Amino acid sequence: MILNKVEFSRYITNFDLKDLFINLGWNKDNSTLLTVQIGKFIFSPHIIADKNGFKIIQCQSDTIPSYAIRLQLATYIKKFFHDYIIIFFDTNKTEQIWLYYTNINSYKKKVEVRFKIGQDIERLYQRASGMIFELDDEDNITIVDVKTIVRSNFAANAEKVTKRFYDSFNKRHTSLLGCIDGIQSQLDRSWYASIMLNRLIFCYFMQRRGFLNRDRNYLRNKLKESKEKLGNGKFYSFYRSFLLILFQKGFATVHH
Repeated sequence: MILNKVEFSRYITNFDLKDLFINLGWNKDNSTLLTVQIGKFIFSPHIIADKNGFKIIQCQSDTIPSYAIRLQLATYIKKFFHDYIIIFFDTNKTEQIWLYYTNINSYKKKVEVRFKIGQDIERLYQRASGMIFELDDEDNITIVDVKTIVRSNFAANAEKVTKRFYDSFNKRHTSLLGCIDGIQSQLDRSWYASIMLNRLIFCYFMQRRGFLNRDRNYLRNKLKESKEKLGNGKFYSFYRSFLLILFQKGFATVHH
């Protein structure tokens, strides 16, 4: 059984979470835990799916509670179930937060994935779409198997993404070092390369949130614009004519 990204996206954007897990091979469960008040929030956690004791629980509220409140609810649910994922979402169905909370060799591990309507589904898809169980294997699956599959696809994925990011960062850092002229010290060149990459990463996330002229491809479009303005053979002036100005005057002054 394979749930492609388009199908997964349809379930998530429609907040059709129960049918999502049924199609992933989980079993139906319509139980509801006792209502509990934490701070100003009143929760009625509703179980939507089960696999050998591992629960998928959804909690709806007017707004999504703070991280501290979410953890308090997770601790409350621990009184009833040992293994679970809680999916928080707001009444207007604009946002979801998936909270996976588990104990691994007495080490408490908490992993959250946030999704807002309009965002790319990829991050959540990479974690949740792998929690699939085939009907033919139903008799052979134990709670240990379920925990292993969830952990390998949900919790461990965060560690894999982090490692992949830093591996990629180090490769590009090494590549950039070889392009820097005018700095004699190897230590200073390494520092400068790190500064440049960190600033570009910052700009990337700013643009993806629409904070740079509401252009989600701000850097790429500015690169194209600079190439067109500067003409052939002056491509690398993008650094001096745009990036340095952006970093030193755009971001380094108190003027907004």
